Amino acid sequence: MRIGEVAAAVGVDTSTIRYYESVGVLPEPERTASGYRSYAPEDVDRLRFVTLARSLGVGLDDIRQILGLRDQGEVPCGYVRGVLDRQV
Repeated sequence: MRIGEVAAAVGVDTSTIRYYESVGVLPEPERTASGYRSYAPEDVDRLRFVTLARSLGVGLDDIRQILGLRDQGEVPCGYVRGVLDRQV
């Protein structure tokens, strides 16, 4: 999927996606031969998670930590509980 398709599917602006990439919440996507960003379904799922977490008031640093734990194969449940306890 291209960035515009992902943005429409998730309900965010393309500039939001680029920002999340620049701060390390979303990985840099693959590029087509012509230089367009090419997103996989996993990238869309990740962006949906980030969007949901942001709507709950979770900060980008916490989101980055949660995703980092998951990317390393760890279960981030304990960390998430701590974040949500702080939010409440």
